[in-house]
Amino acid sequence: QMSLLKQALDLYRQKGYKSLIQKSIAEAYTKIYYMTVVLRGQYTLTLDTRTIVFSAPTTTVVRRNRDRFESESPVLSDFIDDICTDDVVYDVGANTGLYTLFAAKSCPDGIVLAFEPYPPNIELLKKDINRNQLQNIEIVDFALSNSIGNIEFSQPPEDDVGYGSSSIEADESRATTEIPTTTGDRLIAGNDVPEPTVIKIDVEGAESLVLDGLSQALSNPDCRTVYCEVHLPTGDHRPSVEDFGSSPEAICNRLEQFGFTVERLHRRDSEILYCGRK
Repeated sequence: QMSLLKQALDLYRQKGYKSLIQKSIAEAYTKIYYMTVVLRGQYTLTLDTRTIVFSAPTTTVVRRNRDRFESESPVLSDFIDDICTDDVVYDVGANTGLYTLFAAKSCPDGIVLAFEPYPPNIELLKKDINRNQLQNIEIVDFALSNSIGNIEFSQPPEDDVGYGSSSIEADESRATTEIPTTTGDRLIAGNDVPEPTVIKIDVEGAESLVLDGLSQALSNPDCRTVYCEVHLPTGDHRPSVEDFGSSPEAICNRLEQFGFTVERLHRRDSEILYCGRK
């Protein structure tokens, strides 16, 4: 509360009372919007001509998803524009399904495999698959890696839907749960999943492990596009690519070894997004 008061006083001193009033009105409107959305139980997000209905269990979940949508809309638009109607799309690290659900709208004759091991995220994703009446999504509750077995998975101390830093364990100080892990190539070889044509990877630092476990699939000429978000060290609690013995340069080189022409779509303090196309 003292921090909010200080911010208000600073704004008043710097820009005057009109700016303070405008900001107060905007914040009040935002709070009312989120409260209304939660009471309604759902909200919609539209990208180009595609509209998805999302569940609204709490204001925190809604705010996270909307903030992510607003910050990543150019990338999400680029991603779904790369998808053909009959593609096989892997969303590795699907979270609550922002990319999964829009991708499914883009490949009605194909399928989206949503790889997500964190149970609270899976439950919300299932609800939104049903809410949007999408029949072409399959949830795979394994963590894709370079090994087969079980592994520690870091998570918040309490269930936190949409939490953005759950990952294969890289920090022993955090709460963990044990989850099954496998490689993408093993699932394909066992006919558990079809070969991918488009892949998106967002796995909180473990990008190199996922790539190693998908090496045969990524080498296949039919796998023509991959989006890989590489998480950088930031000094906070989120794991990075360096925690798993890799680097952005190594990830880029690895994609090139698979035959992709790699483009850096954007860079922020916490991540670099690479797009590889054949």
